[in-house]
Amino acid sequence: MERAYILGARSELRILFANLIDNAVRYTPSGGAVDVSIRPCGERAVVEIADTGCGIPRDLLPRVFDRFFRAAPPGIEGNGLGLSIVKAIADRHDLEVELGLREGGGLVATVSGIAFRPECGYPIRSQGSDIIASRTRAACQ
Repeated sequence: MERAYILGARSELRILFANLIDNAVRYTPSGGAVDVSIRPCGERAVVEIADTGCGIPRDLLPRVFDRFFRAAPPGIEGNGLGLSIVKAIADRHDLEVELGLREGGGLVATVSGIAFRPECGYPIRSQGSDIIASRTRAACQ
């Protein structure tokens, strides 16, 4: 299996993925599932975090990255900042982050960025990226 890597500041990417995984676990009821997958896709590395939680109404999806916006059901703690932090980190690292509905219920968070080949010491596609930061594997091992 080919590994997938993305460029980024380790501490910030850790926050980004911790927020997404924490949300998936928090909003998934007991007996549900949270699946994390990491794969190369052409010139990009793609991380998907899918859950079987309560989901978000489709009409509210465009607002999920707004600061202080919450679409959570009553009784679930939070302040509405997690996904805005995720988006800010993704923007600083030239990553794309999307939230979509999972077939059968729940959500899928997708993060993708220019793939990195550590054995070569440079991105697979060197044009179009001005990211200069420490490298880290986008994996939660």
